[in-house]
Amino acid sequence: MLVYRICDKKEVETLLKEKSLENIASRFRIDGRLNTHQYDREKKYLHFFGQFGDIFYYDSSKKIYICTYNIVKSILEQSKGHGFYLDRITNQYPQSVIEYAIDSDLISFKNLRRIDKMKRRIFYDDYLEEEYKKKLITVYEKSNGAKKKILVP
Repeated sequence: MLVYRICDKKEVETLLKEKSLENIASRFRIDGRLNTHQYDREKKYLHFFGQFGDIFYYDSSKKIYICTYNIVKSILEQSKGHGFYLDRITNQYPQSVIEYAIDSDLISFKNLRRIDKMKRRIFYDDYLEEEYKKKLITVYEKSNGAKKKILVP
């Protein structure tokens, strides 16, 4: 199943250089005000949204890359939780959004399918009107497991 992660230039550079998630994943503490995930302090995690439109809950002014991963459903089910964000339109009302906090030992660089860079900031309205595609440029794409397209991030 495809899941989405919004990230900054440093993460993309590390990901493409090291071909690993080791230096991207982080340790987290349980905080019920932020989400419902149950973290193990000894493990590192990466967070993903299950729907492309959910990336617009996140402020994309600093994190201008969208990484698309393909992760098996069983891993997603055990990593599923809810994150708490302000609504995508007015940024005033709390929303509960399905997200995944995946133990980095369960996934790898092989799960990465695509990295898109926002040429200009994309707003939720752009997504609704399908105008967002004009504001993206693909900097990495893995197709059929063999061929890869890499551009300078």
